[in-house]
Amino acid sequence: MRFGTISKFGTSLLFAGMCLFSKAETNETKQASAREIRTLSSYFQELPFSIKDKEIIYKDFKNMHFDLLPRTNIEKNNELGEKSLIFKKYYHVDDESKLENILITEAFKLGYNKKDLEELAPSQALNLCFKIITNSLDFAYVDNDEDFIKKYGSSLPIEDYLYIGKGDCDKYSGGLSAIFNQLKKYNKNINNLYVLDGSLGGDYPTHAWNAILAVTDKNIFLTHIDLTWADCGEESIEARRGKHIPWDDDELKARFYKEVGELGKSSEYFFKVYNKFHMIETKKMALREIFSLYYIKDNLEKAEKYKKMYENLYSKEELEEDYNYKIILMQYSRLKEDNINKEKTYLKNMGLNPVYMINKSGLLELEKEKQIGERRK
Repeated sequence: MRFGTISKFGTSLLFAGMCLFSKAETNETKQASAREIRTLSSYFQELPFSIKDKEIIYKDFKNMHFDLLPRTNIEKNNELGEKSLIFKKYYHVDDESKLENILITEAFKLGYNKKDLEELAPSQALNLCFKIITNSLDFAYVDNDEDFIKKYGSSLPIEDYLYIGKGDCDKYSGGLSAIFNQLKKYNKNINNLYVLDGSLGGDYPTHAWNAILAVTDKNIFLTHIDLTWADCGEESIEARRGKHIPWDDDELKARFYKEVGELGKSSEYFFKVYNKFHMIETKKMALREIFSLYYIKDNLEKAEKYKKMYENLYSKEELEEDYNYKIILMQYSRLKEDNINKEKTYLKNMGLNPVYMINKSGLLELEKEKQIGERRK
């Protein structure tokens, strides 16, 4: 939606409220643990800072004060491992010069020249990017619009959607991330500010919005915003509890750590959710998530433990009707088979011939009680 000002966003863009980097709200802070790398998607963007020894703090956008961010890089490290994060990246850029031209042209319309772009404070830089995206796009379901696809094509690079002027939620979120990253090439004041087009702790799989990370020496401050809703009539860009992000901070952090690959830390927080709530559906959700984490980590023993805990929440009849349980069984069977293949390879390397059996659950496994095989001569 094209408009001259961004006043419709109300106080959310005034950056009023608490100082971002105070020690307040210590109940929101949690210590990060050592990283466990696991590739969950083939499309990533790497962030050059560490979460090790930093506290993750979630704040509403209106309570952030970005202008107190340190202006020099906290860290600059492009190696994978404990010193960096990996995030899913849902958009792609084919022509950076076209994206840069959109930034410069739209900024000029709003009264900014290239020199101004270099000197913007972090809050001003964010506001400018918000204006550029909402001025550039009108909301449209372009992924399902046959006329649009026939005229322009589908799965376009993000700069094309901004140039055409139409897009749905993931074009707003991807566009904001792309324009902000382009602005970072001019402006060193936003070195420690990251705008991501991923849910990063969120809980709304049918929608896309942005997470913003502000990095200091000791903390990583996380907030969520939704430009799509704001451009379609909402009074604020604030993410909503129960819509964009979970009501409970432990669940939010569990999802955050899962997305950044800290699977051990994620399972820790999901188990807190399991113990905290008495609602059976919440307990089931937490156990499903924990099972999936140990499935990803190839930990058969732990996966089996949480599979059994999940089964104990149901009657036999309910389990037969539960779709999620069928997925758990499928993954568990696959995990057992993977472990068998590893053991089979090991035994063959030892000169043994493994023998298999079908257990009571119908799963293939090594027969432990009988003779495994004869040593090769």
